[in-house]
Amino acid sequence: EKVIKNLYGNHTKIEGCRLLKGGLFNTTYFVKTNSDRVGIVLRVAPINKHLLLDFEKNMMSAESTFYTMLKENNIPSSEVIHYDNSADIIDREYIVFRYIPSFPMNEVSVSAEVKTRLYHQLGEIIASFHDIQSGKFGWLRPKDELGMYAKWSAFIRQFTQEIADKT
Repeated sequence: EKVIKNLYGNHTKIEGCRLLKGGLFNTTYFVKTNSDRVGIVLRVAPINKHLLLDFEKNMMSAESTFYTMLKENNIPSSEVIHYDNSADIIDREYIVFRYIPSFPMNEVSVSAEVKTRLYHQLGEIIASFHDIQSGKFGWLRPKDELGMYAKWSAFIRQFTQEIADKT
């Protein structure tokens, strides 16, 4: 309720809310309000950030940048409505997206023909994604080049070392 009222104002009423499946680290909700026709997706960062790898601790902060980059390259992506890491509204980082009516492919049975078309379409999208180039390697960050390396091998060494240290 705090997130929704901060986003839309105190007059806003939550008409429905449900947990969405599919996330590994974050808690994700579909929220329908009287202020939004389609609904929104609210994703809240985990409480136990000390269990995460370094890049996972700040992933949400890069998402607006990431989705903007996808749109600039004509790749379908989510629309970020709001991102907050201030801990002023709730005690965790969160991000709000415009809801896209959809379902996870692993939850619905579709014919082999439909599945083949979906995989082909997904392959085209991934190919476009891999056409995006940068002069640095590592984890995308919106404000700085934290975790960015001039060589792929330097990035892989750092990431592998972190995994070894945590193991």
